[in-house]
Amino acid sequence: MKKPALCLCCLFALFIVACGGGNNMMMQQQPPVPFTPLNGSFGFIAGSQVTNTNTFTVGGTLQTDAKGNVSGVLGIASIVPTNSCFSAGTTASFTGMISQGRLTLTSAAINGQVVNLAVTVSSDGNFFSNGSFTMTGGCLNGDHGMVSATRLVTGAYTGTFALNGNMVNVTVNFNQPGIPGPDGSFAITAGATFTNNSACGFTSAGTESGAQSGLAVGFTMASNAASIFNFVGNSVDTSATMISGSFGVFSGPCDQMKGTVTLKKS
Repeated sequence: MKKPALCLCCLFALFIVACGGGNNMMMQQQPPVPFTPLNGSFGFIAGSQVTNTNTFTVGGTLQTDAKGNVSGVLGIASIVPTNSCFSAGTTASFTGMISQGRLTLTSAAINGQVVNLAVTVSSDGNFFSNGSFTMTGGCLNGDHGMVSATRLVTGAYTGTFALNGNMVNVTVNFNQPGIPGPDGSFAITAGATFTNNSACGFTSAGTESGAQSGLAVGFTMASNAASIFNFVGNSVDTSATMISGSFGVFSGPCDQMKGTVTLKKS
């Protein structure tokens, strides 16, 4: 009589252990918290809350791996004041991660100082808010403040605008912007093609100059027909998927003609 009872006890004990082990396995196999990879070019403008004068720009290309680890070599430029803390052309490796909608990045030491950035990222990876920074070491030790972040204009954008009685189609291909220049802006280099533009004579153009600072975007292009195409506008939001602004054409058959155009990322 005792053996069946003992066997039942053993089976009950094994059932409890198995259930517990099953729960542990389920806990271990739970999928990671989803995140949207941040891949591409980004710019961060930081303003000090300590001195109310220090402003600097950080930016370049970031990549995210399958675990949410983010890395990149970013450029840093002081805007106000220009000082030796970040000399022109300074770059540093940044590493960090994106977790539960928060991006954190930490730089390697730059002239003895470490830059820490943090910003909230939307679920689609395009919109940024609640940015902040802190400095550790070096001549800006203890500095901290707010950060605004945006994607930088890269890739192909298309639009349509009225010019000399025609609806002209344009495609602008923006190259990777690189690191910020001494003034904190990112240089724009691009090529453009125009169709349905026989009245003005130009079908292609390349940038002579251009820059993006925050959401502001502007560039000047020289066309194949010796006309100059000038654009001044803004990225509509931090996703940089749409640029809206005004343009002017100078010299050639359409000299002094102006209008508006919205360029949408293809």
